Amino acid sequence: MSGFLKKNVNTQVEMTSADSLDIIRRVKEGSLDIGFVGTKVEKQCKYIPLIKDHLVLAAPNTKEYQKIFAGESDSGESDLRQILEVPFLARRQYSGTMKEALGSLKYFGIEEEDLNIIATFDSAEMLRDCVEAGMGISILSYQMIRELHESGKILIYRLPEKEFCRELYLIYKNESFLPEIVKRFIHYTEKYFKKEF
Repeated sequence: MSGFLKKNVNTQVEMTSADSLDIIRRVKEGSLDIGFVGTKVEKQCKYIPLIKDHLVLAAPNTKEYQKIFAGESDSGESDLRQILEVPFLARRQYSGTMKEALGSLKYFGIEEEDLNIIATFDSAEMLRDCVEAGMGISILSYQMIRELHESGKILIYRLPEKEFCRELYLIYKNESFLPEIVKRFIHYTEKYFKKEF
């Protein structure tokens, strides 16, 4: 957005933040021209894949969780089930991350009701902060917690990339009805992500 606005100096944008399913609904209804989402559900919208995002189990870096995570291995279900017995923090049902994570957990035979969910959050940022503060563990985007992990504030359990990798998309309903400046932004964004990633 920053690069686009530098090239289009007289442009003003109005931005909002919401869960993926809410953004998809609003794009479909026409109250938003475009959106960025982490799941793909609505066939009436056009989805442009931008980048892959790996989901990980994130935990506070405490002795308790260090001990739990020390037993991790790549063997799958039994280790994952042991980790998921601890307090789990979830996003609300409209979150693209939560939708993708729950779908991926089914690969291991784990359903939502198997999780020890103690709190649900509207905001991914609030959820991340509560993980860091020691409230419990969650499945989060690695990109979102990378700096906290690298600085030693959050532990991660790397989940199988094939099952826990999602696409991030730019979406819109019908390009022919979009303002010209919005069309330019869509094409700029596609080119930017192809060049950078």
